[in-house]
Amino acid sequence: MVIKVFRTPIAVTRKGWISNLLHKPKKRKVTMVIVHHTYKPDLAMWKANPKTDLEKGAYFWKVIDRFHRSKGWNGIGYHGLITPDGLIWLGRDINEVGAHTQGKNGTSIGLCLLGNFDIEYPTSEQWATLKWALAATIYAYKLTVNDIHFHREFANKSCPGFHIQLTTLREAVERTLKDAIPIFRQLGG
Repeated sequence: MVIKVFRTPIAVTRKGWISNLLHKPKKRKVTMVIVHHTYKPDLAMWKANPKTDLEKGAYFWKVIDRFHRSKGWNGIGYHGLITPDGLIWLGRDINEVGAHTQGKNGTSIGLCLLGNFDIEYPTSEQWATLKWALAATIYAYKLTVNDIHFHREFANKSCPGFHIQLTTLREAVERTLKDAIPIFRQLGG
């Protein structure tokens, strides 16, 4: 018998993601963070949706969750989905194995940006949240910026899109860490 766990979409701010990482006991060894993009839905679909940002975030989270379930997975495969407004929608619990990168799920955290970054660029809010979320994740798991990877390194895909460069992202996270570490320590990490 397969037990399906149904989750409710929950959005957190950067501080919520950081707090979750710093205060939750680590029950599995994480050696990397893998960045993704949704491809579809993309930013044009986000902008065309007449709902509020919170309603859109919950709606697109559910779309992705249903798509992942249709593949036979136990719900959304990412640990976090970053929407264009900069919120992080919680996916799998950080102690739960993801379903986002074949062969790497057991030892990674998967963060996904909503959008198609082969033809679009992340919003400034997404970029800021991604940098802070990655900084917090590598800090919490005692990793380095070199432990940040793209899905395309492990699969024949463009993910997270060719408009995002790994070196640029790692450098941005390194700069963010300089400001973030005192904040993380203040928050109890």
